[in-house]
Amino acid sequence: MSQGSGKISGRAFGGGVADLCARHAIIALALAALSIVYCGWLAAHQLTFEAGQEGLVAQDQPFFDDIDHFYEVFPQLKDTLLVVIDAANMDDAEDLAATMAAKLRAEPELFASVYYPEEDPFFKRNALLFLDVDELNTLVDRLAKAQPALAALSREPNLKGFFSLVDVGVTALESGNDLPPAFTQMMEETAAAVTDLAEGRDLNLSWSSQMMGADDARARIRILMVQPPLERDVMVERRMVKRLRELAAEPDTSRPGASISVTGRLALAYDEIETAKRGVGLAGTVSLLCLGFILFLGLPSLRMNFAILVTLVAGLAWSLGFAAVAVGSLNLISATFAVLFIGLGVAHALHVCLRYREYLMKGMVHFEAIGKAARTTGGAVTLCALTTAIGFAAFVPTAFLGIAELGLIAAGGMGFALVAAFTVLPATLTLVHSEQAEIRKPLLHPLGALISPKRRFAFLGAVFGIIGGIYVALTGVQFNFSVMSIRDPGAQSVQALAFLQEQKIESDFIIMALAPNLEAGEILKHQLSQLPEVSEVRTPLTYVAQDQEEKLYILEDATFFLGPALQITPQPPLTEAERLAAAQDFVDQLATATGQDREALAALEEVADAFNAILNSPDAAARLSRVEEGLTGTALKQIERLQLLLQAEPYGLDDLPQALKDRLVAADGEVRISVFPAEDIVDVKALTRFVQAVKPLAPQATGRPVIETGVGEIVVASFIQAGLYAFFAITLLLFLVLRNTHDTSLVLVPIILAGLLTIATANYFGIPFNFANVIAIPLIFGLGVDSAIHFVLRAKEEHSPTEVVASSTPQAILLSSLTTIGAFASLSLSPHKGIASMGTLLTIGITWSLICTLLVLPALLRISHEARSYLRKSVK
Repeated sequence: MSQGSGKISGRAFGGGVADLCARHAIIALALAALSIVYCGWLAAHQLTFEAGQEGLVAQDQPFFDDIDHFYEVFPQLKDTLLVVIDAANMDDAEDLAATMAAKLRAEPELFASVYYPEEDPFFKRNALLFLDVDELNTLVDRLAKAQPALAALSREPNLKGFFSLVDVGVTALESGNDLPPAFTQMMEETAAAVTDLAEGRDLNLSWSSQMMGADDARARIRILMVQPPLERDVMVERRMVKRLRELAAEPDTSRPGASISVTGRLALAYDEIETAKRGVGLAGTVSLLCLGFILFLGLPSLRMNFAILVTLVAGLAWSLGFAAVAVGSLNLISATFAVLFIGLGVAHALHVCLRYREYLMKGMVHFEAIGKAARTTGGAVTLCALTTAIGFAAFVPTAFLGIAELGLIAAGGMGFALVAAFTVLPATLTLVHSEQAEIRKPLLHPLGALISPKRRFAFLGAVFGIIGGIYVALTGVQFNFSVMSIRDPGAQSVQALAFLQEQKIESDFIIMALAPNLEAGEILKHQLSQLPEVSEVRTPLTYVAQDQEEKLYILEDATFFLGPALQITPQPPLTEAERLAAAQDFVDQLATATGQDREALAALEEVADAFNAILNSPDAAARLSRVEEGLTGTALKQIERLQLLLQAEPYGLDDLPQALKDRLVAADGEVRISVFPAEDIVDVKALTRFVQAVKPLAPQATGRPVIETGVGEIVVASFIQAGLYAFFAITLLLFLVLRNTHDTSLVLVPIILAGLLTIATANYFGIPFNFANVIAIPLIFGLGVDSAIHFVLRAKEEHSPTEVVASSTPQAILLSSLTTIGAFASLSLSPHKGIASMGTLLTIGITWSLICTLLVLPALLRISHEARSYLRKSVK
């Protein structure tokens, strides 16, 4: 195309507006300041944050209909927060669960419903029926061996009784008989517990573990299910999660080795928002520092740097105001826009500024230089703004609303950045300008010497890069649509959910299905249980214990020989003198204990030392009182618990607690079926296998795995659509503006190469595409083409690729690319793995775009220039 044809409408518009604003700088900046304040107010008062998959895609998808229907049938399960208590022992777990349940019920305005299954009398009485027959026999045998010790404590429920309990073990040790179950472990824990109690600390001796062997991981876990009020908004949901964690952190809900965490959809959303905010805040700070550093090194004028920063602030404020009006809320992806804008918003201003400086160096005065800079860069800058907007907006027509919102906001932002570059920038430069411009050798001047001899290598490298990139793109592209894999692994809700999955405890990250009745539910259970992708299937009948007759017979037998040992005989409290005398006798007895079991003797020695320390203290009586209360109080609770457990009765489905039945069987008779995966479904391949195996048998199955898979399919389809939209729209725009296929091809080749190299690099380093970073390829088309546009249009002005390299254009390309890379790279520091991967992939893409533009494109221009010269000579 001719030089004159390069003067697209943006040149005249940019030059006229820039000249007007430069000559009326005070008025222009005053109007800009007013608009900045207004847009800032809009953003502060109308922009909100949302999280979760539901807002990422259109809601008219079948999998959303399925989960809506499920929650209509079982409203008790909707938006349930799970309070996960993982304690050092069962005693602490029950104590903490009861404490937390009482606290939550005291605040019904936030916690409408609190369901704690284990507190129901039904489970306190029938819990042993849920054990296997072999497990129950093992437990009864253990209790039989502990019968003498239990009897000693029941006869004297005080410190003397505890000493009698230990004496049973000492006698067995000295006579060479079998020790009571876990006697050595009990003595070791007793020594530590006595020391802690004497010092006023919490008891860490678990009588449930000693009596019943309840020391497996599942026995130490308790779950509270908490529902929010029906009438609520996002702020109420956030207050719920925050208040839950405050209550869990209070002193009376603290035990050694115990943790209380909160998970569920609302908690995951809360943590995701907080993670995104921290990540965006960190990335924003780092990107601003990078921007300042790059401008300081790349531009010789502090005045120009100041003008560029003012332009950035204006464009960002206008864009955020536009976002408040256009979308109203930001998701975790669109929240990154502010950081992206820090890198992208200065690109247009940099090109205008450097061209302005170039003209000052040629002797022009300020107004002449700013006017000509705006006119000569206006076409390229306007075209670049359009291509960048297309790259962002490519997702807008797709069903992937999460990035469509970012695309809409960012596309508008590019327009505001363009306006700011031709209004705020000239006005600010007028106020701060100096007619003197420091003369500095162009930053990329040595590149000219490199291009000529190496052009063929660059061309061949481009060819091989395109071929290899196409191969990788067709065979090695990886997609990971698992939300769990991109969340912050350190977030409490994420860790708690992973813990529940590991323990096979129900959460919404299992598949849930409905059957019309119990019989159909059992048939479906049988079918699903045959699948290798399924580890367990639960139906309402799962909660009806099997082999009840045999188990009740075992418990009846146990009651016969354990019953007398569990009858607590009330005794008057010991006096201080009695406690001191009993403790001294106990210590003296342990001092003479003998036997063959060295570990047991060592443990008894530790117990003796602990009591000796108390007896030698000035407040021995008070300490012994605390020890007695701590040791015997919890032991008596376990004896009472055993009494109730031995009174188990046969039951059926109708006998289950109503709160549980309502969560298993709906009012219309439909039953809930819970399907657990056999693999870790954080891995997207395992997730896909799990869903694809279950869905043919249960087409209406739902739950987070199904939603993730459905959303993932939409994301993949949207990625392909957006990539094609961006490529063809940008190609068409370039052809309409440049008006010939030759120049259009010169602009496109480097960016196609950069896109393919980005995919290949991501594949090499194992960076899959996910919900957040799929915007990378369409955006690389939109952003990467900008540098090529500037280079090609400047080549048309200068008539020589070498002269282009010696001009300010490559420096502007380098600086604008570096500021963009700085902003994108800062996102990779985010604790949110999805946002971090977006930053990483965009950094890789823009880096390749810069390399291809500064190395491959000049070589192509040089080869093209030589070829045309040769053809002209041949024609002559």
